[in-house]
Amino acid sequence: LRDEVDLVLHPLKSELNFPIGKKEPLDLTETNTGKGFRWEIPYHLLDALFYATSGSMSVPLHGSAEAEKVLREIQVVIEEGTSLRVLQRTPHLVLLSRRFYNEKIRPILIRWAVFWFSMQRKSGVDDAHIISYLSVEKSSSEGSERFSKIGINVEKVDDEVFKMLNLCHELIHSVIPFVLAKIDRVSYGLLSLEQIEREKSAEYLVPKSRSITAVPFVGKDVPSERSEFAHPDIVISLTILAFRYEGLRHYELKGLLKDLQQSMFDEEGPFAKRPSSRQFVEWVYLAGGVVRGIAREEHQKMLQVPGVRKLRSDPVEVWPLRLIDFDDPEQFEPLFKLLHRLPQLIHNYLHNTIFPDVLKHQAMKLSASGQELGGDMLFKRRLGFSGTPSELLPLELGKCRYDRGTDGKLQHVLTDPKVVSSKMIESPWSVKSLLDLIAS
Repeated sequence: LRDEVDLVLHPLKSELNFPIGKKEPLDLTETNTGKGFRWEIPYHLLDALFYATSGSMSVPLHGSAEAEKVLREIQVVIEEGTSLRVLQRTPHLVLLSRRFYNEKIRPILIRWAVFWFSMQRKSGVDDAHIISYLSVEKSSSEGSERFSKIGINVEKVDDEVFKMLNLCHELIHSVIPFVLAKIDRVSYGLLSLEQIEREKSAEYLVPKSRSITAVPFVGKDVPSERSEFAHPDIVISLTILAFRYEGLRHYELKGLLKDLQQSMFDEEGPFAKRPSSRQFVEWVYLAGGVVRGIAREEHQKMLQVPGVRKLRSDPVEVWPLRLIDFDDPEQFEPLFKLLHRLPQLIHNYLHNTIFPDVLKHQAMKLSASGQELGGDMLFKRRLGFSGTPSELLPLELGKCRYDRGTDGKLQHVLTDPKVVSSKMIESPWSVKSLLDLIAS
């Protein structure tokens, strides 16, 4: 006997994987020309959307008139989508229409991707060919065949460039519209410190990746008990979004800054001129704060750094890196509020700490799914129940036997104006305003 067979016997939702063998870095995480292309490309693409909604980027492309033009176009398209109600801005940018994405957002993201390849300076493919290739819809033909059709000489282009173009194509056409349709803390999110501690005390072994990357949620602020996202590019993209929306957690920021402080102590020269100290000062200024005791000329220099906001009349003042006691709440809490959502700091943390640690794979695995429980292999007689119709069940179970008339009764109730009505909500709206409207 099995209840909720639509979930328990689902071939994808109910699945066990036991990877075996040596762990190897994923493709494009370590290459001959650089490190981290596997996550730098989605970060670059998502950065444009964050700039359009919040005005902040992790790696600003200042000095490029064409880049600024593309960013302005994305802003205009997002405003258009919001007015047409095919994009949602609460609690963050959420895609409601795949058609709008394909027609309006995707062509601009393709042009934005060209700037990433331009920064590499070794692609061997001109901008027009990059745009042509990234604009082609998915097909069953081989990648080399698609390259040849648009005029790219495959013999003169490095294999890594092919991989980067294919990754970029997959991200723009499939991954990004998929993740943009998800809501942080509802469909996915980061585990809180309390949730991590609870899992550590569990009787079963919890993988480290659950505590440092985005995991599936089954409801508002309710993470799944053991599940993780399987596709690496989905993991990367949702983790980027989760950290940008939620920020670094207390223990993450404290650990990062302690490591930075230790690096500063290991470096030579005056404290103010050591690379780690200068990095800390730059982060503080990018977040709109100031460091106490900084020289006037250094202060003026920091104000010219791309991305530094115009300082408020009462900016948050923090102690120099060498003097901070991160275990003192009076010193750390103001610093946490100032820095934990800073895009540049989050990018540094993901690039140097999180993704290199988790983006590894094993070539072989043992796997099983709910199909085994419902098939003939284990039990001769099986009976399953569910309140949710599903056709993704083992063939040996046969077709579902539905209760006659249930669907008709349900549709009758849901279309009865005495029971259900609709009302257009004016923008901007919030959860509180929506609840107030319902209550009134």
